[in-house]
Amino acid sequence: MPALFRTLLLVALEFLAMRVFAADELFTVYRQVLMPDERPAVGARVVIRTLNSDNSLCQEVVAVTDRDGMLEAKIRFAEKTKEHCPFLDVAKGYLIAQAPGCALAVGKLLGAAPPPFGARLSPPTPGMPNNVALRLTPAYQLYGNVFDGETAKPVAGATVFPVRLGFCPLNYFWAGIVTRELMTVSDANGKFSLPGITEEALDIAGHVYNEETAQAAVVAYATVNDRTFAYQNDVVNFTPQARRPLPIPVDPAPSLEGKVVNSLTNQPMAGVQVHLRSMSDWVNCLPAVVTDDNGVYVFPTVLPGSRIYAETKMADYTEGWVLATEGEDDAEKLTAPDIAIRPMSLPTTFQVVDKETGQQPISPMELHVLLDSGILAEDLGMLGRTEIVVPMDANGAAAVSLPQGDNQVTVTGPGYGAMQTVTVPAEGAVKIEVERREGLFIRFIIQDFNTLGPCQVAVHDGAGNDVKLDSSPLIANKYAGYWFSVLEGAPQGPFQVQVTRYFPKETLTGWTNVNPNTWPNVIPLQ
Repeated sequence: MPALFRTLLLVALEFLAMRVFAADELFTVYRQVLMPDERPAVGARVVIRTLNSDNSLCQEVVAVTDRDGMLEAKIRFAEKTKEHCPFLDVAKGYLIAQAPGCALAVGKLLGAAPPPFGARLSPPTPGMPNNVALRLTPAYQLYGNVFDGETAKPVAGATVFPVRLGFCPLNYFWAGIVTRELMTVSDANGKFSLPGITEEALDIAGHVYNEETAQAAVVAYATVNDRTFAYQNDVVNFTPQARRPLPIPVDPAPSLEGKVVNSLTNQPMAGVQVHLRSMSDWVNCLPAVVTDDNGVYVFPTVLPGSRIYAETKMADYTEGWVLATEGEDDAEKLTAPDIAIRPMSLPTTFQVVDKETGQQPISPMELHVLLDSGILAEDLGMLGRTEIVVPMDANGAAAVSLPQGDNQVTVTGPGYGAMQTVTVPAEGAVKIEVERREGLFIRFIIQDFNTLGPCQVAVHDGAGNDVKLDSSPLIANKYAGYWFSVLEGAPQGPFQVQVTRYFPKETLTGWTNVNPNTWPNVIPLQ
């Protein structure tokens, strides 16, 4: 499957579902491993890895299958986070089964299909997704040779590993994650062999991808006389069929150097982690580096010819992003622009009041602070956009840590809005006055909005015609029944609303009179 198509497919899948896991929530993985002849793989060693939200290693568990070829292991996913990928078992972890005489089998954590939203995994039962067996195949090797691209001489001691390996996160878009079982080193004659791989097929909505054939690229790099040589060979199919040795001609690769500074003082920042991101799979596999006392970071080698982005991570500071290079193919050293980051301050208290009445707003409010608008990266989408979103409490107050200096703070809620520049640190509580918007403001009353299901609001004007709304007609659960919309086109009243539930299809209110000047209109739902 082409890399671009695979990337676009995963991006499209992000919008299909979301999962929310509590901090350090444990799941039990049950999988059966079968030998090539369908017998249970007794005593097979299975390595299970999960990843954190920043794609570092969260947990590694080693399990051994029992006499029925079954494995059972407790796994942990990292901090509470919304995963916008419906296949978290693919995107945030994997397992590798190893048995004598068999190829490495790469599988998904929770079986051939994800469990339903909110489901708790239980021991396997016939017909359930987590009962699908992981089938091993006979062992084979992928052979090749690493040589100097200019002199054609063999290169000994080169590190070789595959990248962009199907849908599992093995050396693909996960900075610094290189799977140990899939690494090797070239011998004195530049020759290497990689273990064969069987990758479990990914079944998405009835369409099977990969079909147990692992497709990847292979990277090799080596340091010779203080120069680093590197190359990425596209595209290799990991299959047991006999093939000619895979040639990898390595050439001198440039280093990448940059600097991280405090944006308020312009002083260098030591001890900051820097990661790279690029369309190059090799770049994405490089481990993070740390800035020295002069704020300087160095990546000994990158493959040129690709736009490379650098990202910083440091506790109590904002993240920073920069286009590190546009790729100078002939340079020995690439120099990135400085990355400027801001220190975070102690929590600032905000108090929101209605500008007209001086009282706290009727509807619940949210405070938004855009820390970084990010970079629109070619082929990678938006990188580095960072926003703090904090709900205000029942008294219209919130305390939040913000970067020192000027911050653009936006407060939103049904029927209200305000934007204000706040300089941090601030003395005392910061008051933000929100103004009422012109439109129709309604509070729907029901005991439990979480059990209501999707509902649509329709509005009629005085002539009984549908009124065009500027916002979603759906009732948002997060605002506990508060709903607001501008009435477009200056329609003439009196106005009426009706609420309809989608599933099951049901009218919850008859046409009910409402008034834009009433703040809010209160309507009970049946």
